[in-house]
Amino acid sequence: MSSLGAVPVAVDPDAHDRLLALTSHLPHALANLLLNQVGAQRVEGHEPLAAAGASFRDMTRVAGANPRIWVDIFLENAPTLREALSEHRRQVERLETALDAGDAGFLARWIGEAGANRRRLLQDAFGDAGTLQRVLVRVPDRPGVLAGITQALGAERINIEDFELRHDSPERGGVVTLLVAGEAQAQRAAALLEGQGYGVDVSPALEG
Repeated sequence: MSSLGAVPVAVDPDAHDRLLALTSHLPHALANLLLNQVGAQRVEGHEPLAAAGASFRDMTRVAGANPRIWVDIFLENAPTLREALSEHRRQVERLETALDAGDAGFLARWIGEAGANRRRLLQDAFGDAGTLQRVLVRVPDRPGVLAGITQALGAERINIEDFELRHDSPERGGVVTLLVAGEAQAQRAAALLEGQGYGVDVSPALEG
């Protein structure tokens, strides 16, 4: 594995199960719970799923994964997943208490803590995450758009650290989010793509 560039890490089996319960199985369970909760409701005759935006789609991307696989995963790791769900319930109760009390201080600290943890997540994934820039590119819904963007940046030796595509509608197209290391590189990418007729915005990836 090392010869292929992988970095093997020895993990105790119990620790492995707890890690995956928190970082994989819990997100899958919550994505299913959230989508089923919203999908089962109507608000004065309106369909909530029809009003869902990008944040809802992002949070539920893994919902509905192959049940032949995930039923076994949930049941095999049920004790540790239940522990993770119990802690999640306690965290939800803390939020409910803060909302009932109108505790703005708690909410500010809670959001700030999430932001710090998000920065840690990006730091672990990308190294010097502080240099990452978010390049938002508004794109039409047509074949070849992604290939054209990646080929254009590749030809200029601008490396894409990560990307995602948010589709709005066939008429409005969507937004491609590129993560690029370094403000100078991000500005080069923006200038190149603007020259091809795209609308582009650049901001620090760890911003707010």
